[in-house]
Amino acid sequence: MTEAIFAEAGKPAGVIGTINHHFQDHVWKTEMTTPDPVSFQERLKQFKDLGAKAVALEVSSHALDQARVDEVPFDVAVFTNLSRDHLDYHKDMNEYFKAKSKLFSDLLTRSTKP
Repeated sequence: MTEAIFAEAGKPAGVIGTINHHFQDHVWKTEMTTPDPVSFQERLKQFKDLGAKAVALEVSSHALDQARVDEVPFDVAVFTNLSRDHLDYHKDMNEYFKAKSKLFSDLLTRSTKP
């Protein structure tokens, strides 16, 4: 849906998510929702080189907890759900919520974008 909104606004967008990473007719398989920081930056460069003007990201709670996107300047963020899916990693709902909240409390607020 976010990709379609960008397209309607005239901003072709790359997508990084659980199913794959893609931009227009270029598709890359992925093994995790949010890649490690180096792979992530490499993918962003590929998108830019191919003409992307925006990127829609699915950022996992694991990635937030592990600082995989700490250097990404976010313009907008959406919180989609908080379920019991990742308690094997986060141990309890409070820790899970803290990890997800980092996107809003830390990363979005310090974005350098005007």
